[in-house]
Amino acid sequence: MKKMFFFLLLAAIVITFIQNPCHAQTQTLELTTYYPAPFGAYDRIKLVPRAAGSELPEPCDSGTVYVSDDGNLNYCEPTAAGSPTGTWGPAAGEWERSADDNNVYPINTATNPNIKIGVGTSTPTQQLHIVSDNSDAGILIEAENDKATIIIQGQTGSNGSEFSITAEQNATNIGTVTDTPLNLVTGDPGTGGGTRLTVTDQGQVGIGTTNPARDFEIAGGFQVSNTAGAADIVFDGTTAAAANVQFRAGTNLDGNFEVDLVGNAGAPYFIVTPAGDVEINGTLSVKNAGEPVAEVQVEYVADGTNPGYYATYAP
Repeated sequence: MKKMFFFLLLAAIVITFIQNPCHAQTQTLELTTYYPAPFGAYDRIKLVPRAAGSELPEPCDSGTVYVSDDGNLNYCEPTAAGSPTGTWGPAAGEWERSADDNNVYPINTATNPNIKIGVGTSTPTQQLHIVSDNSDAGILIEAENDKATIIIQGQTGSNGSEFSITAEQNATNIGTVTDTPLNLVTGDPGTGGGTRLTVTDQGQVGIGTTNPARDFEIAGGFQVSNTAGAADIVFDGTTAAAANVQFRAGTNLDGNFEVDLVGNAGAPYFIVTPAGDVEINGTLSVKNAGEPVAEVQVEYVADGTNPGYYATYAP
């Protein structure tokens, strides 16, 4: 019916111009019509992508949609409720983009902070859950001109801690960013697990203790072994300081230096007391090329008053 009325109106206008040619020479007639009307039910609608470089400007008319040359559907979202103008963004869906185009996030994030994102799974159990059945699952962070960093932040504020993994051109750094210790934890604390190694914010390392008193402290024993050769422990001092080994009992320097072997049920074989006394619970042999022909020599060092001397024993 509307189409028939439009043609009758157009025919009447044409007849008028034919009957009065002067009108056709001095007047311009503009007709704007929409058919079919832009409302109703449609089973499909086609939008022709705009050519590259011909994106529509901002501010845009609220509610307008168009397809860009890359195939994305763009929607003009009002800058405020009821505003006739807005800014371009992705059409409504599972994701939203900030007005400055710098952030992409799931819709309703502000009202539902428990949204979980699944990659390869439809039932994510964490905020980001990655599953891969046919290849290695992983996250790749690549920086072409600088360093790539992963930061895990705990409680926000002055009491919070940040753990970071940073890959630079010539180094890989793993540790804390804030002034907090770095702990290596294994096992279930309820069944004997807990902190095994601690690096404090001052750089002190503790094994078996979370509060090391020295640059390196072991709360327990340690073993040095090397199946391919000798197992060496080297104490190397500088030119300005000696390399010392101290054995302490309690808080005072009153512990003995003792050397013993596993399986000895008696007293230690070699003891040096804090007073400087040396005890040998066994036989002291001094040999030369396998024979007991070397001398055993004890020296008394001169003290400025008494001269020094040697007590020598030779077989």
